[in-house]
Amino acid sequence: MLKDLVIWKKLKDLHAYVVTVLAHYPKSERFTLGDRTQNSVLKMAELTVRANIARDKRELIHELEVELEVFRFLTDTALDLKILSMHQHEQIAERTVELGRLIGGWKRRFAPDDESSL
Repeated sequence: MLKDLVIWKKLKDLHAYVVTVLAHYPKSERFTLGDRTQNSVLKMAELTVRANIARDKRELIHELEVELEVFRFLTDTALDLKILSMHQHEQIAERTVELGRLIGGWKRRFAPDDESSL
């Protein structure tokens, strides 16, 4: 079940944290950078749901990896613009590193036999 997946639990935790942080974004960025950031987490959740039920998970897992990088770009940009504090960015970075590891494990698990030996 989806709710039993560690990656799902970690995404829910990331989303909850991001929502609290986004509430403090300045109005000028709330509906641009803020929305894109939240939509990125929601896209990762959607891709996780799709990958969990798909027969061939590889393409969806790849898209999940790409979306994680988009999310990292958005949060790095918020740090550069001083919208996120260093502490907030570190909290998000810890969560994204953990998600990256989980996605990598998921990717290796469903890699074709000829690719897993690389």
